[in-house]
Amino acid sequence: MSGCERCRPMKRPPDQQDKRLVIPLEVHDFDRWLTCTTEEARTMLKLALVELFDAGPATAAVAA
Repeated sequence: MSGCERCRPMKRPPDQQDKRLVIPLEVHDFDRWLTCTTEEARTMLKLALVELFDAGPATAAVAA
């Protein structure tokens, strides 16, 4: 076994891991999201439309 036990990062058990992620919401749902029940929140979870993203392939840097 390479390395020491203290050098490896400690991984928490699954029930203690932080499971946050970005949830895209419609503007009109902001206040509702903060006060709704878990079941109501589930109805607001939707995939964001691809048109909302500004992404594409990276361009290679040109050497001078």
